[in-house]
Amino acid sequence: MTVVRAVLAQGSNVTINYIADRDWFPYGGLAGEKLASRIEALVAQALERFPVDAAVIACNTASTIVLDRLRAKFPVPFVGVVPAVKTASERSASRVIGLLATANTVESAYLDRLIKEYAADCRVIRIASPSLADLAEAKARGKSVDIANLNEILTPFTQTPELDAVILGCTHYPILRDELAANLNPAIHWLDPAAAVARQMSKQLAAVAPSATSDEHKVYFTGTSPLPQDLRPFLAAAGFRRVKHWSSDPISVEAAVGDNQDGDRATIIKAK
Repeated sequence: MTVVRAVLAQGSNVTINYIADRDWFPYGGLAGEKLASRIEALVAQALERFPVDAAVIACNTASTIVLDRLRAKFPVPFVGVVPAVKTASERSASRVIGLLATANTVESAYLDRLIKEYAADCRVIRIASPSLADLAEAKARGKSVDIANLNEILTPFTQTPELDAVILGCTHYPILRDELAANLNPAIHWLDPAAAVARQMSKQLAAVAPSATSDEHKVYFTGTSPLPQDLRPFLAAAGFRRVKHWSSDPISVEAAVGDNQDGDRATIIKAK
């Protein structure tokens, strides 16, 4: 949703169909091939269902694992999310950079290559936390953030006063920007990838003839459990007024996301 907000803030005339894989949340600790197959299947279903001019993989973990594979298999342009190592290196005067990300991203060969290419002269403090995404989800649902837990996660940063740039290596983390910054140097550069993704997507869309679109953004959630009511205001504030269920069974997708308004399958939401 942080990427969605950046896309809409650019004023682009786009219609967004957002598939949130709640059934497999969080992606950060999942095995690479298993996750890649999952994402490929979801993308294939989406391309069958929607007219798509560009697709965004709005997740660092997913992008590092599957982006090349998707580009090789499907005929639409894909925009991914990668850690902003180059930008962090350009902005860091102290040459000490922090990275908050999932375990898959922190341990990836892709990240190692980025650091070697763009920040070889920097000290990069990597923090992989399995709970940061959960803390962000809690805030999105209007719940209080566990500050004690957050501060414990950030200990390597708070113990490094020369730190002057932090890469937010997960699209959940900008939701926690205020809480993350509370106990750190106020001069730190916080690098949110969403704006760069939005700019790249606009470039991709400018190169293709637009498909027929509606003016309604829709969000689809995988899984069988009902969407929590306390998440709906957050979604509405991001521009989504309709929530629907997405089945992993291709035969069931049409019934699940069709035009019929059958209560459990589709719900209109309004911002407070």
